[in-house]
Amino acid sequence: MGCCESVHVSLQTSNTFLPSFISSSAGTQSLERAVPLQPYSIPDELVELQKHGLQYWDGISEDNSKLLSFVRKHIDDPLSVETYWGFFSTLLFLEEIQMNTDIRTYDMVGVDINPRPTQPDVFLLEVPGLMESRPSLLKGDNVSRAIWNVL
Repeated sequence: MGCCESVHVSLQTSNTFLPSFISSSAGTQSLERAVPLQPYSIPDELVELQKHGLQYWDGISEDNSKLLSFVRKHIDDPLSVETYWGFFSTLLFLEEIQMNTDIRTYDMVGVDINPRPTQPDVFLLEVPGLMESRPSLLKGDNVSRAIWNVL
């Protein structure tokens, strides 16, 4: 056995490949929740600060100015036991605001959702700008839809 042949043999899988499949009940399974979480809305004041790039602006209210100082302090402070809570709670809020902003780029109005010819219970929606050529919805994702322009 030559050098390349032995490498090829050693790199082969030891298990038989079994292609994955999607069960017909995959869409009906529910997520298990260890601890139910209550809704926690993002403070409107933080959304306002994010709109201004976490910078002071003309006409900023005194309350928003104080909040901006608080937020910037927590983002700029070195991470320690004392600053951990403030840093990560602020970061989580800002990330959620940014995710809400980013997802709006995929809003679509007046588009058709068509049944797949081979599976009439599966629907297809073309989303321009979506880079993956695979399903982008996962368990727990939400899709809002409504009838548009009914004649």
